Amino acid sequence: MHPLDLTVPSGRFLAVMGPSGCGKSTLLQCAAGLDRPTGGTVRIGGTDLSSLSETRLTRLRRERLGFVFQAHNLVPSLSVLENVALPLMLGRARSMFAGPRRLARTLAALSESPEYVHYTGDPPPCDRTHQTPRADPRTSTGRGPSGTTAGDELRARDALAAVGLAERADASPAELSGGQSQRVAIARALVTRPDIVFADEPTGALDPATAQEVLALLRRAVDRDGHTVVMVTHDPVAAARADEILFLGQGRVVDCLEGADPDQVRRFMGALGRDAERRRAGPVKAPADTRTPVLSTAHEGAAR
Repeated sequence: MHPLDLTVPSGRFLAVMGPSGCGKSTLLQCAAGLDRPTGGTVRIGGTDLSSLSETRLTRLRRERLGFVFQAHNLVPSLSVLENVALPLMLGRARSMFAGPRRLARTLAALSESPEYVHYTGDPPPCDRTHQTPRADPRTSTGRGPSGTTAGDELRARDALAAVGLAERADASPAELSGGQSQRVAIARALVTRPDIVFADEPTGALDPATAQEVLALLRRAVDRDGHTVVMVTHDPVAAARADEILFLGQGRVVDCLEGADPDQVRRFMGALGRDAERRRAGPVKAPADTRTPVLSTAHEGAAR
């Protein structure tokens, strides 16, 4: 990435577009605290990510950020309700492992997953002989058969109801359609009431009708619930759902559009591909907004 100054106000829906290799994923990874930029700062809700230790950065991702990806990444051995409640349970992982063996085995498998470790940064404590999570007798809680607390279950059910899947709480992921699975993933991203939701091609594997349902949920999360969404996409129809579209090219910000329809986005992307001179060497800032910023970046020399 070249030098970039960007502020995303609270309650805003930002789409990021550009050709493959232009830096979209790098921007998302740095903004979400999954990668550290080589220069400059990233702030979420006033917190400078560069000042955080890995442990504190992990906690911030787990408690204040939500993630939705093209692959919904539901855990097959958990019910829909348990999948939605999983971020809440991970937040108190050590006390939870005094609970049911079924959930403990599932999380033991997750701890061996690179994706799990990358997301949480803190695998559950394991017995080195049997490689199963060990209970801490000081924090035994006697939880119910699902491994969730009453508070977890209530919040998870509310999140499922918000995406129209309350009646599927006890189903397994294998029983869901692709669109339903992505709606569960959105419920899981929102259950912690995050400061910001990062979505990476959330409709890339869906048919157009189902994609519209998923985009409507993200739009409603912004308009009704005040969430902030940053979405990377190649789809002009998806991008047009956003309040603002940020265009990248060769690691630089090329331009921003507000209130664009899909045809306008297509024309702009076409012009971007045909005219390399349209790329600007200097940073482009989003239009001024008086709302409180939830995400901001600032450069100090080039960052990548």
